[in-house]
Amino acid sequence: MAVLKRYVAPGMTQAAYDQASGHVQQSQKDAEGFVAHYAVFENGGLTVTEVWGLSRAARCLVGRPHARGSARRPSAAEFAEIHRINSK
Repeated sequence: MAVLKRYVAPGMTQAAYDQASGHVQQSQKDAEGFVAHYAVFENGGLTVTEVWGLSRAARCLVGRPHARGSARRPSAAEFAEIHRINSK
């Protein structure tokens, strides 16, 4: 079952995210069930949304190394079962 994983890192800058995310991109791409990672800067911080093809894989990778640049501790990851995906 595909899941959506979302968390927020208040106060994180784009520079901090770019520096830290370079260390995890390949391991994330290689992770079983990984589909996509989206990073959006809004409201003075970072919002991350990920799509995973396997719920257990998304829940195993709850560590967020790139959240180290956040001014405050990132929110706990939220998970939602995806009903339908329509993509190209």
